[in-house]
Formats: sequence, C-alpha cells, structure tokens
Amino acid sequence: MKVVIKKSLLGIVALLGLSVLVPHALAAETNSQVDSNVDLSYIKNDEMTKPIDPSEPKDEIEDKPGTGEKGPLSIDYASSISFAKQKVSGAERIYYALPDFVTVKETGIKKEVPNYIQVTDNRGTASGWTLQVKQQSALRSASGSELKGAFLTLNNATASSKNGQVDAAAKPSTRSNVDLVVINTGEGEFSTLMSAKGENENQVGQGIGTWTTGFLKNADNTEGVQVTVPANLKINQESYTTTLVWLLSDTPGN
Repeated sequence: MKVVIKKSLLGIVALLGLSVLVPHALAAETNSQVDSNVDLSYIKNDEMTKPIDPSEPKDEIEDKPGTGEKGPLSIDYASSISFAKQKVSGAERIYYALPDFVTVKETGIKKEVPNYIQVTDNRGTASGWTLQVKQQSALRSASGSELKGAFLTLNNATASSKNGQVDAAAKPSTRSNVDLVVINTGEGEFSTLMSAKGENENQVGQGIGTWTTGFLKNADNTEGVQVTVPANLKINQESYTTTLVWLLSDTPGN
C-alpha cells in the first residue's frame, strides 16, 4: 500500500508540472514580429523668408515687405538708414541714424528696433557663409554736391537667432564696428560684417537658419549707425544720399 501511494503522488506531481508548462509553450507560439519602414525626405527650400523682429526674433511682424529674395541662402531684409535734418556746420560732426520700426503681428503694437540686416541659411549643408557690406559711393545731393570724406559706421553688430538661444559655438561672429570708407576712386570697398564657419571635426556649422544682426550701441537704439562728416566742407541745404550694398556669399568664415 505504501508503495502504491508513493507512485500515485509522483504521478500527480508530474501531471501538475505538465499543466504549468503547457500555457507557457502556447504563449511563446503566439508571438509575432514584423518590420515596417520609415521614410523622411527633404527637398530644396527656395521659399522667401519674411522679416522678423530683431529684438524679439520669435515674434512675427506685419509691416516689412523684405527684399523678396528666395532661399536657400538669402538676405531677407536690410534697414533703410535715415538721419534727422541737421543744421549746416563747418565743424566735424557725427550724426546718429533714426531707429527702425516694426509692428508686432500678434499685438499690433508698433515699436522702435535697431537698424538691422536679416539673413537665412536653409541649405542644410552647415558649410558656412560670409556677409559683407560697402558704401557704394560718397554722399551726394541731387545737384551733384558731395560730402567728401564723409562715411558711415555700423556699431556694435549683435546677432540673434530666430530659434532663440543657441549654443555659442553655432553663433556666427560679428564685427563690433565697421567703417564704410569711400576710397579715392569714389567707390566703397566691401567689409566683412558677419561670418559663419563651416562644419568640420572640430567645429559645428554656424549661422544655420534665420539670423538678424542689429546695430544697437545703446539701450534706445539711437547710436547703432552713425555718419561722420569732416570739417571745412561745402554743404548745400539739400538732402545727401548714398546706397549700402550687402553681399551674402557661400564662402565660409575663418
């Protein structure tokens, strides 16, 4: 009897063991694994980029038509520089340009901003670029009078990204003060204002996306652009004008 009981118990244990193992085997057989594809494609971005607020780059503005240039590498906006009317003087004078204005799209508020230039790099190459500027000619009036030796200076160029804060290593470099001198031929020479280095093993690509460079020597944006008029000049009581020429090239900065 004892022997029979032992055998019966062993048989029950064996059966219980099988009942525990079977569900696991069945569960393993119902697993299924498949692959699905993911695809992301890019095309050339040749759209026009609208001007933005240089003091708050994330804010859209609504009263600036911009240059109309299309990408992927473009100058989107350049302020027209204006000075208040001045009294004729025989002494050397430095005059500061009036600020630019923008209207914030969301609030409709019109506000002063520094005179500025805006560029966009949507090439996707991280290969860098260079922005240069020159005073095309001497300041001249409609009657042909010329302010010989007068030149403009762009002060304290400060770069800001539309994407907000970016790593300092990705920020293009700017020159603090650029004198736009007209040489003896009557034409100005290009000066580098802003440059972005290309990507390499030791350097991230700079200047990717949309960037503004504002000239803001002081808090109220009134000394960012200046014109220096030498002493002892013949000056007519009329307006004197010139043109700033901006050149954005795909040459990377040094």
